[in-house]
Amino acid sequence: LRKQATKLLSSHHIDIFFSSWLNTYMPKKSVSSRTIRKKKHSHTRRITLISLGALVALLFFYFVDLNPRWQEPPVQRSESGLLDMVLSITKQKVVIGGKEKMSQVYNGAYIGATWDIRGGDTVRVRLENEMDDPTNLHFHGGHISPKGHSDNVLVAVKSGETFEYEYKLPATHPPGLYWYHPHLHRYTDNQVMGGMLGAIIVRGDVDELPGIKNVPERLLVMTTVDAGNDVIRLVNNQKNPVLYMRPYETVRLRLLNASADDFYNFSIPGMTLNVISRDGNTLSEVDAVQSEVMAPGDRVEVLLQAGSWGEYA
Repeated sequence: LRKQATKLLSSHHIDIFFSSWLNTYMPKKSVSSRTIRKKKHSHTRRITLISLGALVALLFFYFVDLNPRWQEPPVQRSESGLLDMVLSITKQKVVIGGKEKMSQVYNGAYIGATWDIRGGDTVRVRLENEMDDPTNLHFHGGHISPKGHSDNVLVAVKSGETFEYEYKLPATHPPGLYWYHPHLHRYTDNQVMGGMLGAIIVRGDVDELPGIKNVPERLLVMTTVDAGNDVIRLVNNQKNPVLYMRPYETVRLRLLNASADDFYNFSIPGMTLNVISRDGNTLSEVDAVQSEVMAPGDRVEVLLQAGSWGEYA
């Protein structure tokens, strides 16, 4: 995995930029020494100005934020091995896919905050149920105890009640993408569809591998809203969002199918999905595929390398 991930990052976009610039602006025909002397100062000035302009363009192109409208859920990170938070559940008006709707949500937002934690951390959650229906909380895919105040899906937190959860992750917990959501029989479907969910990123040794470390990350939480005859499919609570990448840039996509019922066939025509993890299980080698079928609850991590200029949809 280390070798293949490193290979994916050995792109040549900077070399290509300067090669194209040199081929475009440097003289190609031979000229006499007299002509060179005569035009020496004008060529020097022109090349200097072109060089300065190219440098400014390069710096702008590679350091400007290409995705000012791209949205992801807010992130809550553990500190000194602890993540301590409150999840308050209310039924209220929230914006879903650009429209205001009534829904039951965590902390007043459709899609909860992303937990960013590590193996060995402790996560404490005070669940406050201020809606009418009972509920509970499930750490989907977590290698943690299912008993007591840990990942106990048999607990029912009734309306007006609170429950203190405490998840203790082992130091050897597999790194990867997980998620949290209600798991109470008869109520799970409607509550998840309403937006009571959030991603969990568990970091570990795989994130330190050459070719993966410091690679830009994008989280895509895919959800489905069934509003009668109107079925809306969203990514990070947006309809048809656009993700811009620089030519030949590599990005790590963390994909979560957080819909209650829908299967997704994820693909980007013209691009290869270099899968490095499925459902929190790091693969021993990159699995290069053209598409990935994701059932409800599936998580997939992909190294995606952009091609040349173009639109891929």
